[in-house]
Amino acid sequence: MAILPGMHGSQEDEKAKSQCCQSCCWCARCPTSTRGRTLCGVGVCCALFAVFMLLLAVGLGTIGGGAITTLAAGVREDAGPGRTPVNGIRKTWLPGEEGCNYLGNKTDQEIDACGNGCYDATFISQVDAFYASSGFKSVNMSSRAGPAGQAVVELQAWYIPPAAGTASGDGPAPRVVVCHGTNQNNQKFEALIAGVLLSSAGFGVLMPSLRDHGASGSSDHGLFSWGWDYPYDVLGAWDYAKDDPEGVMGGTVQPDKVGLMGFSMGGFTVVNAFGMEKRVPAVWADAPVFSVKDIILLEMRKVIGPLALYGSQFAWAFANQKVELHYNHPAKVLPGDANGRKVYLVHNPSDKTVPTSQHDKMVEALSADTTPTLTGTWVKDSVCNNDTHRILHLQFPSEYRERLCLFWTEVFGQSQARCTNGSMIDLASR
Repeated sequence: MAILPGMHGSQEDEKAKSQCCQSCCWCARCPTSTRGRTLCGVGVCCALFAVFMLLLAVGLGTIGGGAITTLAAGVREDAGPGRTPVNGIRKTWLPGEEGCNYLGNKTDQEIDACGNGCYDATFISQVDAFYASSGFKSVNMSSRAGPAGQAVVELQAWYIPPAAGTASGDGPAPRVVVCHGTNQNNQKFEALIAGVLLSSAGFGVLMPSLRDHGASGSSDHGLFSWGWDYPYDVLGAWDYAKDDPEGVMGGTVQPDKVGLMGFSMGGFTVVNAFGMEKRVPAVWADAPVFSVKDIILLEMRKVIGPLALYGSQFAWAFANQKVELHYNHPAKVLPGDANGRKVYLVHNPSDKTVPTSQHDKMVEALSADTTPTLTGTWVKDSVCNNDTHRILHLQFPSEYRERLCLFWTEVFGQSQARCTNGSMIDLASR
């Protein structure tokens, strides 16, 4: 830069610094001292950093909040014309190595390769054969209406009668409503295996698909809605199982003869439904989520590490824009009329999807005197082809069924002899 007449080099330098400082500080009068200009620059940098972090948090929150409420592509897979429990489990997704957990009819060799010692084709074939002779029926029912405008939706469900020779006592057998979890429906492995275990233990089983899942009707929001309206789907199914309006289950039973069971998100849902409807005698929850907000933070941490802390609050706010995910929540609905009602929890300490902290919070929520009784917990470490979430009934079906049988016979006031005396059908599994 040329030096203007009458201006020394040092004066020109000071003028340039002042002009630079003024443009950076966005102020009419810039500090004249070096220290002042430095502080000004630091302040500008901090402000810019704060704006960047705010934008980052909003962006991450938008992505995280959208992910927890977006319906997965597979929620309606395996449902529709021609698909029944008989041909369900062999064609659906099963935990396995990459390349063999596809949708489609799998050969015995493919299933053995997929199972890799966790499960095998003999057990999968037994599930198919069981349903072929079970007398299952497709039924439809309406969800309950919610008090905050939650829409009534038509639901499709499978009813599985108790296996032949398992009747205990006079009158219709007690019933259990089974709720699937995330990215599942009543034609996928969670529900299909549960149906076999419960039916072969002597219970009627009703397996609905939640709204926007399987062959059930669509919601008015198209979101994965958690505690907002899923509990009303479960309670609509519970009403149907209790009242048997079409006479397909052998007749009406008392409310204390119909229980609830669910997996993962379905565990969260049945615990909520159980807390909301005080006439439900008991609930069995396998790997239940306790807090959707916690799961958002967990999933974001898997992707972006510590940056998740900056976005989780925005994610939660974004996720609740259209529906209130914790409208019904265990901490809200469990306290109240305990009245001898029972809860059983299943947890895998290796679970990477619903970690031990969620199990511990559920246990804590059930510790108050005014909540239902936590009758038992089954905590078992397990890994099935790198899958650690809600897989105990697939990997250990015989032990799982015995525990189910002992719990539900106690709940329903039945003899427990059949649970351990070898009278139930043998399962081709460990």
